[in-house]
Amino acid sequence: MTPRPNGVRRHAWSIVIATTLVTGCGVAGRATVEGEAGATPSPNASVDASLDPAPAATTSRPPSALPDSSAAASTTGRPPDAALSAEGGEAVVGELGSYTWADGGSDAPWLPGAPIDVGAREPLAVMIAGSPSIASWTVRMAAADSVGDAGARLLAEATDGWPIAFPAPEPGAWTLQTTVRFAEGGSATYYWRVDVP
Repeated sequence: MTPRPNGVRRHAWSIVIATTLVTGCGVAGRATVEGEAGATPSPNASVDASLDPAPAATTSRPPSALPDSSAAASTTGRPPDAALSAEGGEAVVGELGSYTWADGGSDAPWLPGAPIDVGAREPLAVMIAGSPSIASWTVRMAAADSVGDAGARLLAEATDGWPIAFPAPEPGAWTLQTTVRFAEGGSATYYWRVDVP
């Protein structure tokens, strides 16, 4: 392990997971990533011109789940945990917000999120325990001191499948809200507090 400038340690397995998620999976729908000039749809997950992955086979599941060290096992009454990682960084399990799952659900307010430090425009990836099939996902962001979703704006979205991958926002303190709709039913919203120096 080697320390990162922001204090997060790099693990060789994290580099493999993040790289595989960003470059190894196509998206079988249309993805949009918010850029400075606005959102631009493309046939596959388009994160940024500098991050366009090489063509790959489409899949509805990622190559790996959360790291073994994470307490990420899903239980019957709640959706699986989700973890966010920067390319090569340690994965951080997000705070679970509103969800519908099995025969239950929960409504939650906009949450501050689990803290993680990332670099500006650094590639980010979300992994979900058990690698469930995904129908769609959306990532929104708001200033970290926001109490609700007023002022939240779209950062990225996709209409089908993996990977859940997108660039980090511009410098600042942000709350990222990731909402995932599962192909077999149910949805979950996860939150992270992202500090970008």
